[in-house]
Amino acid sequence: MAEDVERALAVRLAGLRLAPGGGLVLPDGRFLPGAPALEALLSAHPDGLPVHPGDRRLAASVRLLNRRLERRRLPLRVTRAEGRLALSETGPA
Repeated sequence: MAEDVERALAVRLAGLRLAPGGGLVLPDGRFLPGAPALEALLSAHPDGLPVHPGDRRLAASVRLLNRRLERRRLPLRVTRAEGRLALSETGPA
């Protein structure tokens, strides 16, 4: 388990990384607390997380997460494909 935690803490995507103890560290060094869904997606990068394709709330959740990324001007997007949700880079912000 310690190896999994170390691997997750080492993930960097568009300058975004997990903060030890919870939350995210933004590319400019600011701390973003209370982002468990984004934390989970980042820690699961690049494989993403399995999701049930029939969940009606899924599309709304993806839109909400993408709006949060856009508000922070992060060049990232939550994508859904083949029964998985993943966080991927979109290019420069």
